[in-house]
Amino acid sequence: MASKKRKFRFPWTFFWGLAFLAVTGAGLWLSDITRIQIVRVDAKELADQPRIERILEKIEGKPALRVRPHEIESFVDRNPQVRMSTFYRNAFGRARLKVDYRQPVATYGASQEVDEDGEIFASLPGTPPNLAIQANVQVMTAYLTICDPSPLRIAARLAKKLQVLVPELAGNIAFDARGGISFNSGDLLVEFGDGGRLQDKVDLLRKALDQHPELLEHKARLNLVDPDNPMQGE
Repeated sequence: MASKKRKFRFPWTFFWGLAFLAVTGAGLWLSDITRIQIVRVDAKELADQPRIERILEKIEGKPALRVRPHEIESFVDRNPQVRMSTFYRNAFGRARLKVDYRQPVATYGASQEVDEDGEIFASLPGTPPNLAIQANVQVMTAYLTICDPSPLRIAARLAKKLQVLVPELAGNIAFDARGGISFNSGDLLVEFGDGGRLQDKVDLLRKALDQHPELLEHKARLNLVDPDNPMQGE
């Protein structure tokens, strides 16, 4: 007996489902119903808000899905004071921009500051840090890593630790001709040597100030180059 030919049936269910998705997608992509109407901005630096407002004006009236978050973020991140920005949006006309600014640990020159990663940026409004990094301390090369830090990055790390553990001290961080790092606060000179074991060295400084507060009352020198054998002198 000859086999019967199967009658072809067009997959209407699949077709209409695909068509529905295409129309819905096009509607979300093009429709003014999804345009961004409310943008919540989390940015603490008031001086930067006019610039951010100008950036956000570019997305006014655009459907949400046609707004590319990475483009907004790239515009916001052009300010060297910005550490990172994140932009979110949804199809209900709402968006949020979160901007994190660099936290200065020391001043650098007349009108610049440095964060704990050694990044230099224009001074932020407000009270500057009470620590300063000598202006001739340079990054040296862009190819240095965390395992091989530049003098500026070492100084920034030290500034952060001093800021946390001995916040009452104001002073200058500098490098000598041999690459040794030092901190001068009034009549107190602290020698740290290289950038190794900075945490141990700053802990020793905190302990020395707690046990001998008179170190700040007259000219004194604290050698912490070898944290296992600290030395004190005048």
